Amino acid sequence: MTTRHPRGETVLRVAIGGVGVLTLGWGLWLMAHQSLSDLLSAGAWFVGPAVLSDLLLLPIVAVIGAALTRHLHPWVRLPAQVALAVIGILTFIALPFLTGLGKQQDNPSLLNRNYPLGLAVYILLILIVTGGWALRRRRALRPLPGPARHGHPAQDVTW
Repeated sequence: MTTRHPRGETVLRVAIGGVGVLTLGWGLWLMAHQSLSDLLSAGAWFVGPAVLSDLLLLPIVAVIGAALTRHLHPWVRLPAQVALAVIGILTFIALPFLTGLGKQQDNPSLLNRNYPLGLAVYILLILIVTGGWALRRRRALRPLPGPARHGHPAQDVTW
């Protein structure tokens, strides 16, 4: 059984697909005129971070997240895992700045900021936002005062 789409939606899909195919062809044409060293350099920039993220960052975040899941209350698990993932990704992105990779003595304007302080401020903001989220979840899961209320949605939430 097939689903019929309105004519305008089909035309839009074909147009977007056509633009995508033209863009892909243009990119391949441009790549054909590059040297092998340029192609390898571009590959390292596009493939390297994805591979490092999958092989290094994600396993660390998964192990810490699994340990946190066992020891944290249900209302704080999800915010803690989100905070951990966002902080991990942010730290991974900040590594070249934190290590000073690419800093040159003859160009003092490169890497001229206090990057560890900036990272610390962003981590603090992430912790404040996810902490507020966790407190809101705790309030939503708190039992209501008064006689026992069975079936209240706030008490049935397990996420």
